[in-house]
Amino acid sequence: MLGPATILEPPRNGDQLDAHLVEKALRSVHARNPIETVVMDMTTASSSRSGFRRSWAPRLWTGTQGNALACLDYARFMEALREGWLWHSGDPGLTSHALNAVARLLPQGDTKFERPKESRTVRDELARRRVIDALIAAAMVHTTAAAKFLHNSGPAFAWA
Repeated sequence: MLGPATILEPPRNGDQLDAHLVEKALRSVHARNPIETVVMDMTTASSSRSGFRRSWAPRLWTGTQGNALACLDYARFMEALREGWLWHSGDPGLTSHALNAVARLLPQGDTKFERPKESRTVRDELARRRVIDALIAAAMVHTTAAAKFLHNSGPAFAWA
């Protein structure tokens, strides 16, 4: 089950989210549910990586959300939902992010989660609120947790 989501709103001006805020949120979740592995999209989180290594010791899995991994995350996440292996607690933030997403079919036939394309008729403010980060993070952590389950390891946590 996906429990309550901790959603940190990144600055929408191109700046990165403060690494200290991320670490504080992770420590708060860790106090409630011990985290063994952190799944980090390294596309923009490179400054956070060294802080985790120095300050506390969860196992860190890093990667990027290129199409190959995004499609794998989508396929595994959707299969788990269809089969009833995965569900969430009804967290409103995660629900909102999931409802904002569309399934994008790629030229090779794979599918991934994506934000809807902006329309010329949609105001900028509305488009900015159509975030799917919590869904992407949930799919990333599900893929990692499923692999860890197969190898008898502990829980994982992710952010995108």
